[in-house]
Parts: sequence; C-alpha cells; structure tokens
Amino acid sequence: MSTPPSLVTLTRALLPLVGLVAAGFVPTSALANPNLVPVHSYELDGTLEDRFGGPDLQSEGGLIGEFSYEFGANQGLTLLGSDFDSQSDYSIEIRVALDEPSAVTWLKIIDFKDLVSDLGLYSYDSALQFYPFTATDSAFEPGEYVHVVMTREAQTKTLNAYALGIGQLTFTDTEDDAIFTDEILRFLQDDADTSFDEAGPGRVDFIRLYDFVLTAEEVETLSSE
Repeated sequence: MSTPPSLVTLTRALLPLVGLVAAGFVPTSALANPNLVPVHSYELDGTLEDRFGGPDLQSEGGLIGEFSYEFGANQGLTLLGSDFDSQSDYSIEIRVALDEPSAVTWLKIIDFKDLVSDLGLYSYDSALQFYPFTATDSAFEPGEYVHVVMTREAQTKTLNAYALGIGQLTFTDTEDDAIFTDEILRFLQDDADTSFDEAGPGRVDFIRLYDFVLTAEEVETLSSE
C-alpha cells in the first residue's frame, strides 16, 4: 500500500487548484493529479507574469497579446532570477507555433547556454531536434500550435523530448548540454555561434516549468488538453 500524501502536501496542491484551473493558469489534468502542477506558469494571456509569483518573463521585442506572445526572429522570451534548478530533475512544457518551420532549416526553441553555444532544442526541417539528435517525423506545420515537452532526469542525465504528446527523442546528456548557464532560460532566440540566423517568427501560447520529470503518460495527458 502506498503512503498517502501529507496534509501539508495536499493543502499546498489542492486548495489553489480549482481557482487556478478555472482561470486557465494550470492544466485541467492537475485536478485529477495534483502532481501535475508546475512551479512556474506563464500563460501569456495579456501578461508576462508567473501565475505562481516568480519573476516575469522578459520580452526581447515581441508583442504580448490577449491570448499569446507574438515574436519575430530573435524576439523571444527570457527568464532571469528564478529558483529553477536545471541541475535537478526538471520538465519544460511549451506550446508554440512557428510561422515558417521549413523556410529556415534550424529554428531554435530553447537556448541553454546564454546565446554563446549552438546547442539547444530546435525545429530542424520541421522535426524536433536537440542538436545533433533529430527526430524522424515532422512535428511543425506553418502557423500551427505544437505542444512540446522536454524533460531531464538529473541522476541518469536522461533527456526526453516530445511533440504533440508523442516521444520524439531520448538520449543521455553526458555533457550537460541541457543544463542552463546561470539558470538563464531563453526561448525562441538563436545564438552568436550561428550569427543569430536560426530564428524566425511565430507565437507562444504558454510556458510551464516543473521541478520533476513528467512521464510519457503525463505528457500525453497534457498534450490532449
């Protein structure tokens, strides 16, 4: 028999959930599984604020609208000064639409090394890629939202990446390429190593950060919402 969660855990998880789900701040599936609550939730519905009180995202020149953040090439988003710890277990969930996923061979989605390294999560010819590991199936269509999740397990350094709820990549991150430099998280911005050329326009619906590794089943559930 499994050990029931503590009263403190249940109180922390459940009390705010109904209101947060109703407001669209956290996924509906969190009602059935409180463990699916992120530690930072940027719903990008008219504001760059974190629904859980962390630091705001910083715009790099795009436009925050009523329902999404619109960006041009290298006009993505940056998170500074948060308590996010990429050296521990983590997951990143982002719903993004790329206007021209095949017009530019590489389009950087997540940068890990503060724009000084080519390493990162990309759309590569419309497929998901953590350079140099590339998925075999296309995931991105022009202007269409794609639910993307990347997870990293600290002890084994196992990295998994998903698109539309389906596993695309898995490998061992032996070189810590998916550890963020100084915990600076950059989204939809290319790096100096490739002259900032691997970027393009699009929209972001939300960005959520978790302090644990989402399972394949949890990712599938989140993708279906």
